[in-house]
Amino acid sequence: MDPATKSDNVRVLVVDDDDDDALLTCDAIGDVCNQSYDVTLAHNPRDAEGILRTQNIDIVLCDYLMGATSGIDFISKVRSDGIDVPIILLTGMGDKTTDLAAMDAGASDFMSKDNITPDNIDRAIRYAIAGAERQRLLNSVLN
Repeated sequence: MDPATKSDNVRVLVVDDDDDDALLTCDAIGDVCNQSYDVTLAHNPRDAEGILRTQNIDIVLCDYLMGATSGIDFISKVRSDGIDVPIILLTGMGDKTTDLAAMDAGASDFMSKDNITPDNIDRAIRYAIAGAERQRLLNSVLN
């Protein structure tokens, strides 16, 4: 593949310890027609943190329940480490309390796994990346 073309692809990190859920998320991303995504999969938060430190990732899609570490714990840790990549929390628990906790931790968006379709995931990724870019521009102007 031509490196110039590859650089146009959005680099997505999917963090999910459940193989079936990870596959569903990756399939939805792969079915998006109008954008090319390069997907990397991490099966646990520790591996995901290593990937974020060593690879250029544009956005993270993170499961809420991952064994001993929740997606909210992961987001808080990543933010405290100074990593400002947009993160969308994916959950089967679509309640407002979880939604607000994700936002407080620094999530860019919150999406119920019941709503993961190619169109919805594409929209969420585009909006989260655009919002992060606007925030970076605003911060550069203010600093």
